Amino acid sequence: MTSQKRSRTILILVGLCFAAPMLVSLILIRAGWMPSGRKNYGDLLSTPLPLVNAQLQNGTTFAWKTPEWYWTLLVRVPSQCPASCLEQLELVANVRDALARNATKLRIAVADPLPEGARLAAEPGVYQLAQPLADSVNNALPRPTGDARLALVDPNGYVILRYPQHADLAQVRKDLTKLVK
Repeated sequence: MTSQKRSRTILILVGLCFAAPMLVSLILIRAGWMPSGRKNYGDLLSTPLPLVNAQLQNGTTFAWKTPEWYWTLLVRVPSQCPASCLEQLELVANVRDALARNATKLRIAVADPLPEGARLAAEPGVYQLAQPLADSVNNALPRPTGDARLALVDPNGYVILRYPQHADLAQVRKDLTKLVK
């Protein structure tokens, strides 16, 4: 084998070493495979839903789009909140606290009146929206019937994730931990 042929062969092998992982990943993506550690717990909306500014109970404007880059956890509370609902509302406050130093990057917007004695109302970073709600909020996350429902709003004011009823808040916290860094 001549020196030139040998050099070309080595160059082709080196090129294949770099191209092969990219080709394998493209094939896996086209096949629909996704590593389990990369999935969100919440349901990712194929078309993010924009929210319009809302009013707080004190009359000030609540802007969904924030220049400070806040994520917002939207909480919908049923009109009749059973014991499991109250327990979940207690844990929602803990989700923000569990973010530790990044807790200030998450705010909680409660769209419906809270039941009497709910700890969530007195927590820092919790905003109570005034009634009636804008149609965009009702379309993004309808009011639940049995248990509180959660949705995640990005800093640009779009609902991107919706969580199932009876959501596992430990999984919600994992989603938030990835996002608020």
